[in-house]
Amino acid sequence: MKLNKLIYIALSAIVTVVAACNKNHDDSSTTVYTTSNTSTLVTAFSLKANTAVMTNLDSVYFTVDPERRVIYNADSLPMGTNVTKLLTSVTFYSAIQSATYIAQYTSGGVTKTDTIKYTDSSTDSINFSGKVTLKVVSYDGNNTAEYDVKVNVHKVDPDTIVWSPTARRDLPGSGNDNLHQRTVESDDHYYCLLQTSQGFYISDAETPAGPWSTQAITWGFVPDVETFAATDSEFFILDTDGYLHKSSDLITWNATGDRWKNIIGTYQDRVLGLTTDTRPKHDEYPRRATFTPTPADTLFPVSGYSQLISIDPDWAVNPQALMAGGYLANGTLSDRTWGYDGDTWAIVSSNRSVLPPLTDVTLVPYLVTKTPYYGGKTTQSVVWLLFGGFTQTGAANRVTYQSSNMGITWTKAANGMQLPPFIPDFGHAQAFVHYITLPLQSAAPRRVSQPVTSWKCPYIYLFGGMTANGTLHNNVWTGVLNRLSFKPIY
Repeated sequence: MKLNKLIYIALSAIVTVVAACNKNHDDSSTTVYTTSNTSTLVTAFSLKANTAVMTNLDSVYFTVDPERRVIYNADSLPMGTNVTKLLTSVTFYSAIQSATYIAQYTSGGVTKTDTIKYTDSSTDSINFSGKVTLKVVSYDGNNTAEYDVKVNVHKVDPDTIVWSPTARRDLPGSGNDNLHQRTVESDDHYYCLLQTSQGFYISDAETPAGPWSTQAITWGFVPDVETFAATDSEFFILDTDGYLHKSSDLITWNATGDRWKNIIGTYQDRVLGLTTDTRPKHDEYPRRATFTPTPADTLFPVSGYSQLISIDPDWAVNPQALMAGGYLANGTLSDRTWGYDGDTWAIVSSNRSVLPPLTDVTLVPYLVTKTPYYGGKTTQSVVWLLFGGFTQTGAANRVTYQSSNMGITWTKAANGMQLPPFIPDFGHAQAFVHYITLPLQSAAPRRVSQPVTSWKCPYIYLFGGMTANGTLHNNVWTGVLNRLSFKPIY
């Protein structure tokens, strides 16, 4: 039997150890009991299996704190779990005289109290919806201990992405006559380019939450704001004639001499685009010595695609970039996801019956977290979310889709992952994931070797977006998966 450190300390106080028959918790013919305080010690607690309540209910890990006389599950059960009729399994260090549950709860507006003697029958269920006390009396009757037993259940759905209306902010540097915006990330810094009727403004901040510093910007040409892009060292933009310009400081802009139909995005230290040829070709700047522009596939979108987003998975030699949706050269919409590995473009999506043809969608890689109920290590994995955008007829897409395999297959995301109705229809918005350090708000019980005082939590920041008729939304929305904002249990 595995005992924690506190139990070992308590065992050092044993005064007398006697062999006796155990009449209450297992079939062993020999059990240790004592007249010291350890004679009432609970060494293990669990719930018995009940698939009608929850799968693997008997694997939920419970901490026994003998010093504070508290028994609890640090990893709460899913929201809505019925805890009114649960069977328990309790192990004691030594033979005991009795163990009795006193359960106080409210039913039909009436406060009730159940008294159930566990040592007489371990098959009587306990109502854990209120306060439950386990009273243990030592074998000789000289010692009594009362444990506060808590079966914790989440009060909110941990797998819901919360977009709080109170967390909404205006676009940085915005006014009442905003026309276009594009936000990019460069070297862990954020830059929001905004066009208003008065001119162009660039705002920058270390985090998407700000504070933002805003300044007016002049170009020497007329920029296409929607093409604004950045690597970690340079910024790029097309003018309204398609010529590519670059800058290292957002003040001085230089023409590269290249003319493109559109900018796709950036990959590592270069910007990717499509040429203005009759059949567009893939191009890049600066060009690598081994690179030659090649015709784009007829199924490759030429406009209206999502952000091109790169991640660096463990299984890949190079970063993998992903984009979705957009208009094809023939004017129809794409229902495909395209991937790029640094050299080659390829269609990666396979189940086209799920993801509809859309334009101006928003794509963002996020995290899902899973903690095994048997007390194993918490794991995280990347899930791609796709939301927003419009159909061929201009109807808004209100469905969030998700992929857990780099866009190969898509499914409709769970209800808790869908956008709330107060976020208006939009397309052409940019999304970023930024980690915020969250402080511990209370000294809640925890099963950790070192106290958790703060942790990193990933938040989604959604910038701008436009209506179907091209009106810019003056919004920055913030969302977070509930589970990721909970204090982690290690």
